[in-house]
Amino acid sequence: MFSLPDPLHPAIVHLPMAFVVLLPVTVAVAIWAIRRGGAPMRVWGVAASMHAALALSAWASLASGDAAGEQVEKVVAEAPIESHEEAAEA
Repeated sequence: MFSLPDPLHPAIVHLPMAFVVLLPVTVAVAIWAIRRGGAPMRVWGVAASMHAALALSAWASLASGDAAGEQVEKVVAEAPIESHEEAAEA
């Protein structure tokens, strides 16, 4: 049976970074595919889906980090948590 990891934040926090790395590759492949005769709407749909996945994973990372931050504040000092949060938002 499938179960979500607890805490969720460490499991999903790296997804946006992976999408950022893959996004230029996806756009380059899309341009190549269009030049080779691919249907532009379909090809750009894949690239747009990658953009949507990036936005969704970034939102999920921030939302899960907010929830996990409350739990971690009981154990870790506030300054490192705030610097981690500011780095993530940047």
